[in-house]
Amino acid sequence: MSKKILLCLILMSVNAFSSENFMEFGDVNFGRNFKEKSKWLLKSGAEYIKYPYVLPEYKGEHEKFGEDEFDELNGYGLGVGRDFYLGNGFSSLVSINLYYSKTLDKTIGKAAEDIDFDYSSTRIAHEMYAAEASLALNYIYDFKVVDVQPFIEVGFGLGQNEIQIEYSTVGLTGEDNSSEDYDVTVTEEFAITRASVGVNFISYKGLMSYFKFTAMGVVKANRESVGESNLRGDSTIVKYDENETSLNESETISMISVGIGRYF
Repeated sequence: MSKKILLCLILMSVNAFSSENFMEFGDVNFGRNFKEKSKWLLKSGAEYIKYPYVLPEYKGEHEKFGEDEFDELNGYGLGVGRDFYLGNGFSSLVSINLYYSKTLDKTIGKAAEDIDFDYSSTRIAHEMYAAEASLALNYIYDFKVVDVQPFIEVGFGLGQNEIQIEYSTVGLTGEDNSSEDYDVTVTEEFAITRASVGVNFISYKGLMSYFKFTAMGVVKANRESVGESNLRGDSTIVKYDENETSLNESETISMISVGIGRYF
């Protein structure tokens, strides 16, 4: 996630605190007595994930693909949960959370610096979504305007990841084997177990913002790879049609989250 995007999200959260009328609905009074009651929470935010994936090995003239690839995903999260007050400033939040991330990147290669001719094209489309249940333990520090609530959280869920690579070059000699192509789609199903630390900033009206860092264990269960490729100078087309089950491949990835929400 770029620094500009992160700064904009933080400023948006601060502005939410300062707005007298932002999201004021119902007759809920978020006075000091409300902090010592159980309540619902609806929140949404932006997520940054660095996700590892595996592709069929390929070494072309301008691009190569294979194992140990990473992609940076920017996405969105939505969660709803019940915050149970435990006493003495402690509470426990039980939530259901949904995540969706998608990136699209396209690179055009020129034949030469002084020639306006598109020689190669690489398009990478990456999409991931997941659903989980989570449990957080919170402790609130009571301040006059904005309360500070650090928390630790664990979550368990399932998800699916799909990445599509389309790479090709244009032949310059007019022969069929003077170009090369790589058109592959890989779909993975996985289970997640995560641990997070973060902090909530809660206004007296029930508006909140949060920042969270997550270490996520990903266990990939299935992987399907379909597509085809060929190399320059070789007219042979390589077909990919592989379905790997019971993989049990483990990865640890990181995620950064920032967002806003409302207690009610």
